[in-house]
Amino acid sequence: MRGIGNVLGYERSLERRGSNGTKEINRWVCRLAEKYYAVNGCSSQRFHQDYLERHFINLLNSLQRDERFQQEVEKVIAQTELSAQELKQEAEVQKRIEQLNQALYEAVDEELHKDGQDHQRVDALSEKIVKLHQQLKDFSDRKKLAEHYRNEFKELKKQIKRLNDEANQAFPTELFEHFVEQATVYKDGKIVYQLSLGLEWSSDERYEDYQKMISMKRKAERQARRKEKQAAFLKGPEVTALLKYCEEPRRWGEILAFMNTKMTISESYFRKSIVLPLMEEGKLQKDFIPNSQSKRKYYMVKK
Repeated sequence: MRGIGNVLGYERSLERRGSNGTKEINRWVCRLAEKYYAVNGCSSQRFHQDYLERHFINLLNSLQRDERFQQEVEKVIAQTELSAQELKQEAEVQKRIEQLNQALYEAVDEELHKDGQDHQRVDALSEKIVKLHQQLKDFSDRKKLAEHYRNEFKELKKQIKRLNDEANQAFPTELFEHFVEQATVYKDGKIVYQLSLGLEWSSDERYEDYQKMISMKRKAERQARRKEKQAAFLKGPEVTALLKYCEEPRRWGEILAFMNTKMTISESYFRKSIVLPLMEEGKLQKDFIPNSQSKRKYYMVKK
C-alpha cells in the first residue's frame, strides 16, 4: 500500500492491556511521517493493520449489493470495447493491409528485375504496412482488455460470494493480491483501490469509524467481564451466607453489618452490587413481616 504518493512502512509493537496481558500491535505509517525533519514531511497518522484488512473486507462485502459499482465496471468495459465505428475501421485497416501487401509483393518483384534497384517505394509500402499493423494491434489489445475486465468482474463476484459464505472471514490475501494493483491511503483513513478491472474504487469508511468501533467493542468486553465477575460473586460464599442469614427477616443495618463481617464493603456498593441484583433475580425481597403489627419493611429470602 501507499500513502499519498509515498510507501507505507510496517512497524510492530507490544502493548500491555491491564490484566489481559500483552498484545502484539501491527501498524502501518507513511515513511515520511517517520522523518519529521524532512522538508516535505507527512502528518499522516499510524493505521492499525486490522483496520486496513477490515476496510478491504468491508469493501468486498458492500460490492456484492452495490449496483453503482456494477454500472461503473460495465461502463469501463463498454468504453474499452470497440465501437461500431471502430469495428468498421478495423475491417478497413485489415483490407488496406491486404492491398498494400499485394502492392509490396509486386514492387519487390519489379525491383528484382531492375539492374539498379530503387528501394524507396518498397520502404514506403513497408512503413505503411507496419503502421497499419500497429493499428490492428491496438484494436486487438483493446478487445482483449475488455474481455479481461469482463472475466475479472465475473471472477471477483464469484470470490466475493465465496467469502460471504464463509463463517470466519480471514483476510483474503490471494484475492487482494489478484484484484488490487495499488491502494492509496489518505490521512483520514480513506483508502482508494486501483482494481484490475480498470477502475478505482473506495468506500465511506474512515479510520475514525474504526476507532469508535474498537472503543465500543472494548467497552462491551469490559462490561461483559464485569457482568461475569459479578455473577460469580453473587454465587460466592459471602452472598450465600447473606441469603442464609436472611432466611429470617432482617433490617437494613443488620444485613449491612453482617456483610461487613464477611468482607469490607461500603453501604452504596452493598446496595448497588449485591442487594439490588439479588432482588432483581428474585432471591431477596423487602416486605412486611406476615402477621406482624410492624410497619417497617424487612429484608428476607423470597420463598
